[in-house]
Amino acid sequence: MRKLSATLIISALLLIAFGISTTLSAEPEYMKPKAEEEEIRKPPPEKVRGRIEEIRKRIKEIKAKGRPRTDVEERVKELRDQLARTERRLEELRGRNPDSPEIRELERKADELRSKIRKLEEIAKHMPPPPKMPPIEEAVRMKGELRIFKLKHIPPGYAADIVGGFKSRLGMVVPVEPINLLIVRDIPEYLADIEEIIHHIDVPQLKRPPRRPAERRQRVRERAERPKREIQPRRQVFKGEFNVKPGEEHKERVFANTDRPVPVTFKPVLKGDEVELKIKWGDRELVGRSKLNMSAELMAHPDPKRADWGIEYEVIPAEGDRLKVKYRAWRVLPRTP
Repeated sequence: MRKLSATLIISALLLIAFGISTTLSAEPEYMKPKAEEEEIRKPPPEKVRGRIEEIRKRIKEIKAKGRPRTDVEERVKELRDQLARTERRLEELRGRNPDSPEIRELERKADELRSKIRKLEEIAKHMPPPPKMPPIEEAVRMKGELRIFKLKHIPPGYAADIVGGFKSRLGMVVPVEPINLLIVRDIPEYLADIEEIIHHIDVPQLKRPPRRPAERRQRVRERAERPKREIQPRRQVFKGEFNVKPGEEHKERVFANTDRPVPVTFKPVLKGDEVELKIKWGDRELVGRSKLNMSAELMAHPDPKRADWGIEYEVIPAEGDRLKVKYRAWRVLPRTP
C-alpha cells in the first residue's frame, strides 16, 4: 500500500514538472503572430444578383451577334493575302529559274488556297447577315468620342471656324480661349478628318494677326487711301528793296541777320518797258527778264524741286531816272538729323 502511494506521488510530481516546463518553453500569447483577418464579404441581394446575371447575358449576346460571319470573312481575307504572296513568289521563280522544284510546291499550295477560299465564300453566302445595331447602341455610337486638341500656334476660335465645316450634323466644336484648347465631340470617322486638318493648320506660318476694332480698321483704310502729302523743305526768307540807276550795279548783303550771309549783286538794265536784271549770287550769275511793275523769279535750278535758292523780284519806276527793286530771297535750310 505504501509502495502504491509513493508511486502515485512520484507520477503526480513528474506530470506537474512536465507541465511547468512546457509552459515556460512556449511563447506567450501576446508574442504569437496574429492571423490575417479574412475579409468577410456579404453576398449581394437577390435583386442585384439577378440584374448582374442579366447584364452578363446581354453582353454575351451582343458579342455573339454576327460573330461567325465576321470570322469567316476575316479568314477569307487572310487566305487571299497568302494567295497573293504565293503568286508573287511564283512569278519571281518562273522569271528567274523556270526549272526550280519549288515552283511545283507553290502551285500546289496556290491551288489549295483557292479551294479553301471558294469553300469559305460558299459558306458565307448561306450565313445570315449580322443583325442591325440596336437603337441604344446606335445612340451610343452617335454620341461620339471626345477629343481635346492643344493648339500651339493659332487661336482656338480661328481653328473652330475652319474645322466647323468638317464635323458631322451632331458633332460639337468648342474653343477654349484662355488655355488655347479646342474640344471636339464627334464620331471617329469625322474626328480623323478634323485631327488631320488641325495638324496642317496649327503651324507658325498661319498665325492670325490680332483683329482691330471696326473704327480703327476704317481709319487705317482711309489713311491708306489718302494721297501722300509731299514734305516741303524748310525755307529761310529775306526781304529787301533799294533804288538804283539803270545799268549800275548794287550790292546787297542778303540774310545779314543770320550766321550765313550771302553777298548778292543786282544790275537792272532798262530796255523800253522791259527790264533785264542780272543777279550774281556768290559765284553764280543769273539773268531775268520782266516788264516794269510785274514780278518775276530767278532760281538756282530750272526745276523748282531741285533749286536750293531763288529770288522773287519786282522792278518799278522811282523818282527821277532811278528804278526801285523790291526782292524776296529764299534758300533751303539743311535737314537736321
